Amino acid sequence: MIPIIGGAVFILLYVIATLFYPGGSNQHPNEIGFNWLTNFWCDLTGSIAKNGQKNNAQPIALVAMLVLCLSLSVFWLAVPKLFNSNSFIYKSISYAGIGAMIAACFIFTDFHDFMMNIGSCLGVIALSFTLLGLFRFQYYRLFWSGVGCIFIIGINNLIYYTHYFIDYLPVIQKVSFVFVLFWVGAYCAEGLKKRT
Repeated sequence: MIPIIGGAVFILLYVIATLFYPGGSNQHPNEIGFNWLTNFWCDLTGSIAKNGQKNNAQPIALVAMLVLCLSLSVFWLAVPKLFNSNSFIYKSISYAGIGAMIAACFIFTDFHDFMMNIGSCLGVIALSFTLLGLFRFQYYRLFWSGVGCIFIIGINNLIYYTHYFIDYLPVIQKVSFVFVLFWVGAYCAEGLKKRT
């Protein structure tokens, strides 16, 4: 239940943080307040808002990020338990997943891009091995929705690094958050069902 509760708390804190954001985005630097269509999640975590003012949303956003990373670390720790195997591949899911969460904790720093690269690589490894296990152990619904997660994360990265359709990325990023968190919730529900 920890990843499900943590995901819900993250979303709540995310929404609260947007209420304290002074304003500005890459597209509209002088805009007032948080714009769901143009602001990124990372905009909330910086000490200075895009409009140059002190960012009062930062403390809330950083707590939200910490809650999310801790919750998803618990998730990645538990992921291999769905598979009846002691294989190194399944054990490495936890290492890669938790490593990705540690990297994500530092995206608000000056090392944003570097941490994004590390987190993305480790996340893809963890998710790929998870998908391998889901397919092998015939959790097909979770497998195909997990493929959807990789697809939408891939779109995020493609836009981020190529800058094609960059104006749409803030919205795609939010859709990705929701999609991945629902997948995590479904995975956890399957794990709870297996335990009973």
